[in-house]
Amino acid sequence: ESSFLKFDKVYKSGSEKAVKGKTAFDIENLPDGEYAIAIFHDANGNNNLDTNMLGIPKEQIAFSKGKMKMFGPPKYTECAFILDSNMQMNISLQ
Repeated sequence: ESSFLKFDKVYKSGSEKAVKGKTAFDIENLPDGEYAIAIFHDANGNNNLDTNMLGIPKEQIAFSKGKMKMFGPPKYTECAFILDSNMQMNISLQ
């Protein structure tokens, strides 16, 4: 929870080339437990989530369960889910 949305403290990260309409990727070898997912479309390929002067993302972002709020991202508890076996999750970029 304390490392949620801190890119230098991400438990597991990866990237996948985006495919218009639907991009699928696997996150493998995660032990059972509580997690939250944050993803973004790195449209310009610079490996960073680009933001404007106010810190608002200029690239599409999405979270497991939670949604961006008027004044910032959701909290960890709003995005958290329990992983206890193989599961599939659909997340739509906004």
